[in-house]
Amino acid sequence: MPSSERLKRQLLEFGILTLITVIAWIGYGVYSVLTQPVRTNVSNEELRPLPPLLTTDQVGILRNRLSVGDDVLEQFSLSPSEIPSPVTPIPPPTSASPSGLPSTP
Repeated sequence: MPSSERLKRQLLEFGILTLITVIAWIGYGVYSVLTQPVRTNVSNEELRPLPPLLTTDQVGILRNRLSVGDDVLEQFSLSPSEIPSPVTPIPPPTSASPSGLPSTP
């Protein structure tokens, strides 16, 4: 066998072995990531239960946050051309024949 053919064969064997090694390496990496448990550190402050009821102070704070004044609403006024037209209702469907085929007179 001439040396050039031998070199090509050796390079092909080396390439195939390298490809197998890379595929095995990636497969092991994916397997190890999927099988390791996720470790998260959660403090006791985050794990404490939430109070089941809102106090009146908390409700008052929420009401104050949700109120929007007229001065803010005036910034978003719509011109008559921007108001959408009302949607026309779809007529109710007519009854079908028992066979599902159109009736013939």
